[in-house]
Amino acid sequence: YGPRSPGDGIKQLIGIAPGCLLALQLSCSGVNAPTVSQDLEFITALEDAQRDRPSQLSSTSRIAPEAEPGMELVVHGRAFAADGRTPLVDAIVFAYHADREGTYDRRGSPAHSWRLKGWARTGADGRFEFHTIRPGPYPGRKVAAHIHLTLFIADGAGYHAGGLLFEDDPLVSAAE
Repeated sequence: YGPRSPGDGIKQLIGIAPGCLLALQLSCSGVNAPTVSQDLEFITALEDAQRDRPSQLSSTSRIAPEAEPGMELVVHGRAFAADGRTPLVDAIVFAYHADREGTYDRRGSPAHSWRLKGWARTGADGRFEFHTIRPGPYPGRKVAAHIHLTLFIADGAGYHAGGLLFEDDPLVSAAE
């Protein structure tokens, strides 16, 4: 839903130890990627998810319910404008990830229903926080565990930040 090259200032590899907090910073550039090169099914699901967004958001939110099995995780982030210095105020951060078994949806649910998802609104300093669990890697595939983040700014533009990876995940390659 927008650029995600290293020049976008998005830190994607996260070092974490059990019980530690996860911290990241995001910044967006002023250019959206053309939708023609995107997965239209994904874009439709993303738009549907945004229609389900709660009307009241704070800078702290929950992705996985408290009763969700898995290792607790807190993601702290800060969103910046394209200059990498100006905090993005009132931006919406949408996050989703798989459960500890590596699945996104309940059996029988449509693809991209993203059972574990949440939204936060950045504060005056661009900060946001998500409480969740550490996701698992996809079952039967060599795809590292990750958390997806999309940033929506005041003018409605959306920027997909890719997947946040865990440094201690054996499926993360040196290139990532």
